[in-house]
Amino acid sequence: MKPIQMKNQGANQHRTLAFIMVLFLNLLNAQNNYSFRTAGANGDIGPSQFQLDSAYASTNLFGVESANGIQTWTVPVTGMYRIEAKGAQGGGDGVAKFGGKGVSMRGDFNLNAGTVLRILVGQEGSTGFGCYGGGGGSFVTDNTNTPLVIAGGGGGAGGVMGGNGIDASIGLNGTSGVAGGNGGINGNGGNAINTNGGSGGGFYSDGTGAFYMPQCSTSVGSSFMNGGKGGQFDFWLPGGFGGGGSGWDGNGNGGGGGGYSGGGTSGITFAAGGGGGSYNNGTNQLNTPGANTGNGEIIITQLMSTDIAKLSNDHQINLYPNPNNGNFYVELPNIKDAVLNVRNVLGEIILTKNAGSMNSIQLNEINSGLYHLSVSVNGSVICTKAFVKE
Repeated sequence: MKPIQMKNQGANQHRTLAFIMVLFLNLLNAQNNYSFRTAGANGDIGPSQFQLDSAYASTNLFGVESANGIQTWTVPVTGMYRIEAKGAQGGGDGVAKFGGKGVSMRGDFNLNAGTVLRILVGQEGSTGFGCYGGGGGSFVTDNTNTPLVIAGGGGGAGGVMGGNGIDASIGLNGTSGVAGGNGGINGNGGNAINTNGGSGGGFYSDGTGAFYMPQCSTSVGSSFMNGGKGGQFDFWLPGGFGGGGSGWDGNGNGGGGGGYSGGGTSGITFAAGGGGGSYNNGTNQLNTPGANTGNGEIIITQLMSTDIAKLSNDHQINLYPNPNNGNFYVELPNIKDAVLNVRNVLGEIILTKNAGSMNSIQLNEINSGLYHLSVSVNGSVICTKAFVKE
């Protein structure tokens, strides 16, 4: 019976190692994907530091800072990154009339390690009492406020006359409201006419308007450069963070959406607001109108460089013998400037060396267990292997 018990123990150990390996590889893959959200914030103001710390506590974004609701994130390694921004939806009752939808804007960028990105995730326009705010745009810039990707937010639904808000545009300019009020152009805010509801803010300038009551001018959305706050007057419900304009309380017109250029709106017939415009400075673009409902989102994914992606096939890296007691050999194509990194199960780098066509890895002094080898070129991981040190 004793030999059988030992055999079963060995099988169980192999199953455990295999399970740990799968979890470990999934964790490493997750580290290359960064999903920025509203962190529970709603209305015209973005997430506080406490909200970000709570929402990101168990993610690879823990430590992201809030600068008045705009999130700041530092690029971890040099390489190609795909950035997808989704604008927020405008407010609506969700039954008879819906807020305009946000767009999705996606592009690829070559980013250097240490670059700080400023990230504003658009928030959905507020809803209630016949007051439907415009959706906030979602913005990604570098630390000098040079725009990379901006996704427009949708317009708020109409009040008395009802009707759905206008969807955001994948073009640079915002759209007009149903009853008028021109969308902004060339990165500026939209316009509101004959109203006390607000137009959407753009990238460079706030929304503008001609109001029945001058004090209602605070209902326009602020530009990204001015902080991206949604518009709000007094007790009226606000537009979404990201430049959404406030709807006019008491079944008035819907607010314009925020974006690269803001959406317009008008109090004539108290109809729906226009959507914001968008911007994309990336390569391999994929821009999709009508793609998003609810709050906005920004997803940043580290990519393998397209000219070396073919090397990611596991058959093109050979690590042997695996497992063994610490003397490993790595065989791979002789790639210029390739680097080998060995990590433990916590993701900590325990060995780094420049790679050649044949490489020896001496790990005699480390503890037994599961480890991970990655091959990188210019900061981008091109292939990986898990292995066991006995």
